[in-house]
Amino acid sequence: MNYAVAWSQENDSSNSIDGEAIQNQVNQVRDQLNEIKKLIIENRKDTANEVGKLVLKKLKNVTLYSDVSGTVIAGKFIDIDKVIILIKDGFIVDIQVISGNMIFTNGRAPITISAERLNKIDGLGARVSGSTFEYIYLNEIIQFVSTKPYIPDNDFFELTESSNSHMLKKGSGLNSVLDLRLYTDGLATFGGKSNGLIQTDASVKQIFHRSNFINRGIFLVNYFKFNLTASKFDSKIAFTDSATFTRTSLLQKSWLNTDVSLNIINGWLGKKTLNVWYADLGGGVSLSNVAFELDTTNITSTYFFVKGGLDLQVADNIGTSISSQFIWSYSPQTTFNNNDGERLFLKPSISMFWNPLGNEASRIFVRVTYNVDTNDKRSNFMQLQFGYALKLSAMVE
Repeated sequence: MNYAVAWSQENDSSNSIDGEAIQNQVNQVRDQLNEIKKLIIENRKDTANEVGKLVLKKLKNVTLYSDVSGTVIAGKFIDIDKVIILIKDGFIVDIQVISGNMIFTNGRAPITISAERLNKIDGLGARVSGSTFEYIYLNEIIQFVSTKPYIPDNDFFELTESSNSHMLKKGSGLNSVLDLRLYTDGLATFGGKSNGLIQTDASVKQIFHRSNFINRGIFLVNYFKFNLTASKFDSKIAFTDSATFTRTSLLQKSWLNTDVSLNIINGWLGKKTLNVWYADLGGGVSLSNVAFELDTTNITSTYFFVKGGLDLQVADNIGTSISSQFIWSYSPQTTFNNNDGERLFLKPSISMFWNPLGNEASRIFVRVTYNVDTNDKRSNFMQLQFGYALKLSAMVE
């Protein structure tokens, strides 16, 4: 009896020490999170770095050429009224040099914004009659003064005699780091479906280079993306019952997905347009809960995918995305009922966004997705989601 009492006291003491150690670790993590929160709040103001300046250096008596090989049209010059420039992803997508009733512009290819490229000859052509064109050279009228070698933000502006320069900038504030979106699923909220009630999407896009292909608006291996999706489910359906398990239910009730994708090819959907097509290749990991007879287990699945789509810009504040994914999913932990093999899913999706003009951070989204198990079409499911963009700094206030 005495031994039993002594052991109990020793065990209580050990539990107390372990509890204190765990609490100390929790307190340390909480302190670190508070420091991160403080840092975010102190630096939440949107800031930008100056990348470089475009200067309209010559407006009068600009030389005319009959081709892009340097053949001067003797005795013929123009005066420039203004220059209109549209920039996206570090390229001049469209440039219009206006002189009276003549408009000199780039052809089918974008022009990279860099000191090296803008010092080279780029012929801007204007149709004179039929198939006859006259040209001016961009490097003779525009100078780029580079400040930092970053890709500038998208921009649209005019250069004139009274306003002959424009500073290009790259957003460096906290809200420029992540594209954050919060969705609620209408079919889960109002239709009783097993979709996640709330879904948070976070993504980062990094452009590798700005070299186009075959003198067109076509780009190879142009960027990569990192995506993370976290879903919140109703507690009653936050897991898949092993007795009624399907691979589709594992996909439908995944509470965390993270993947990395690499662009294979993308290009303009037409001449000098903001509408683009693309094809990406990637892979990722997803987590789901499966309930067995005695406990609930977290199941890890891996997948590879090919994704193709169209991004259509209807207006400055309205756009549509249409895409489809082929997803090869692997779930080695679900060996029961032969559910551990490769499974091919098809995932077509369409989304639309709208935001007040000049405020992309307040975008509102509608997205419809249909998920198809090519091996078991009886369990296909749809998602109807409504969402809006978030600022990272606003989440910690």
